[in-house]
Formats: sequence, C-alpha cells, structure tokens
Amino acid sequence: GEYLMPYSDNYVWGPSFESDPLVIYDAYEGMRYGATLGGKAQARDGGEVTFAKLAGPDWLSVSSEGLLGGVPSNGDVGTNYFVVSAADSGGIPNDAELVITVLNTLTGELGNEDMVGFAGHWLDEGCVDIPLCGGADLTGDGSVDMNDYGAFASMWMIDYGYGGLVSHWPFDVDGSDQTGGNDATLINGAHVTTVGGEYKVGSGAMSFDGVDDYLRADSLCGAVAGMDISIAMWIKSDVTDANKFVCSFNTANGDGNRILIGQKASMADLAVYDNGWLSTGVTAFDGSWHHVVYMLCDSKNEGLVFIDGELEYVYSTTTSIEADDLLSFGQEYDAGMAVGDFFGGQIDDVRVYDRLIADGEIRELMGL
Repeated sequence: GEYLMPYSDNYVWGPSFESDPLVIYDAYEGMRYGATLGGKAQARDGGEVTFAKLAGPDWLSVSSEGLLGGVPSNGDVGTNYFVVSAADSGGIPNDAELVITVLNTLTGELGNEDMVGFAGHWLDEGCVDIPLCGGADLTGDGSVDMNDYGAFASMWMIDYGYGGLVSHWPFDVDGSDQTGGNDATLINGAHVTTVGGEYKVGSGAMSFDGVDDYLRADSLCGAVAGMDISIAMWIKSDVTDANKFVCSFNTANGDGNRILIGQKASMADLAVYDNGWLSTGVTAFDGSWHHVVYMLCDSKNEGLVFIDGELEYVYSTTTSIEADDLLSFGQEYDAGMAVGDFFGGQIDDVRVYDRLIADGEIRELMGL
C-alpha cells in the first residue's frame, strides 16, 4: 500500500510491484519449487529492494533476495495465496498478494489412491498435458516408466514434516548413527567435544584439528545412491589459507570427486566443489555456528544450498551418488586414497534424508 508520513504534506511510497496480485508459475506437488521475486518490485529511488513473506501456507519460503523455495504436499494442491513485502533501502515497505497454483501429481503421498492413478498412466508416452501424463510423470521426460516408478516408490506415504531420514549423527557421545546404522568411524583423533560453545545441539559435537583427523561413513552411499538427497548440519570454523572440506563424496578408489562441501583457500564463503568450485557468496567460516543444508536433486539435475535457513545458491549438475562411493567428514580423498584438505572446527547434528526436505523442516532443525 501507500504510506503517509505523519504531519507531512508528502506521500512516501515503498517499492512498486509490477502487478498486484503477482501470479508466479505453477508448482507441483512433491517437487521442489524455485522462483524469484527479483525484478518484480522496483524501489522508487532505484536502490536495493529486500523481500519478506508476511502470510501464506508454510511450504513456501521467501528469502530477503526474493528467492522462493519449498516443496508443496498434497494438502497444498490448488490455488495458494501469500502476502509478500518489498522494502527499499530506507526500510519503507509495500506489500502485494502472491498467487501460486500447486498442481496435483501422483507422488504416492496418498498411498493406494495415488497408486491407482499412477497405474492408469503406466507406460504413457509423449505426454504434453499439464501436469505431464496426468501427474504420473514424476521425472518430467514426457513418459511414465521405471524412473517414475522409482520416484513414486521413494515418496510412498511420505510425511512432509517427517520421514525420509536415512542417517542421523548427533555426535553427542561418538560417531553412532541413531537412525540407519551407518556409524561413522573416527580416525586420527577426531573426537566429541562437550566444551560449552563448541557444540550446538544436544550435549556434544565432533571436533577436528585441521591436521589429519576425519570421519568415514561410506555405507551411507549405498542407502542414497541415485536418489534426491538432503544433508543438514551445523558447522563452526574459521577461515584458513588452504582448502578444507566439511563433507565429501568421492568415488570408490578416492581419485574422483562427486560432491565436496567446504571452503576454498582463504575464502570465508561456503563453497561446493562439483566439477569445479562453486561459491555461494555467503560467509560460513567466521568462527560462528552456521546451519548448512545441501540438496542434490538428482531427478532434476540441480544442487541447492541453504545457509542459516535461506536458499542461497542453486546450480545445474549431472552428478549422482553411487552405491560404492565414499563419504567422509573433515577431509576429501585424492588418487590412491590419499587424504587431505582437512577441516578444523566443529560439526554437529548431521542428518541425511533420501528426499528434498521442505523449508519448514529446515527451520525446525534450526529450532526456529
């Protein structure tokens, strides 16, 4: 709306939206949504605009930069109404209605009801309807085949608030996995610290000296091979003048990289190494705790990075996790299983899901 300054003859307006309501492209049940409000509101002084979500269904998040994200469930199917705000550099806001339609897909969330619908489209080809193949094409290739069946099975009876948790390492006592039995082996002195300030959740965190210690949890790879995955963790570390990695997926003999998450030498920004360095541009190595979530959307060939609850980076990738890959925390492998690029600091409460977790779940993990 318009804002009238008290005791003034001058009207002061916040940023101008290109339309009200804003109608953004459709979302699909069970699939990660990504869009932006960037460019849809202009400050009257030509300056920077920041965004916020004021109201609407929980599944959608809005970052200050205007990035939209989330995974709608069957209960969100239909027209969704939100209220979003844009503020100029002086903090003067304006708001608009945001409308997103969530299209029904046969994800398996409803169990047998979705199964009947999915079976009715089995082996459909050349689908051009929206959603494709009546919502049974879960991979977006215009046909219904075993790839869609795999996606369907992975979301069977899914609970968007819970479920899909493959491994959970609290690091309160040791490297035990509290969910899936993929216990982490502590190597070269990696240990749990219970010193105040050096853990974030529970009663302890895994501590690394940055010299030679790390963890191995290779069995996790077999549980998530070829799937969409989410990795959530708390990290605390300072900048170093050498590369260091918080979490690394390497090929079976160590000489190939899948996905490495960490710091490029002398840079405070969180970075991903996936066929080359990719910087999020967001500080995560400053001696403070930061919550990091990395999602590999294998079905859509995307990687997503959340830092402290905000979607900060999205990129295209063809990387997949394979069953015989290696997973380590605190370093990454090179040829001949040589270890290096050691992480110094603390890692706490690591969770791995065999699906993309929703923004509300991330906030819950952060205790928000």
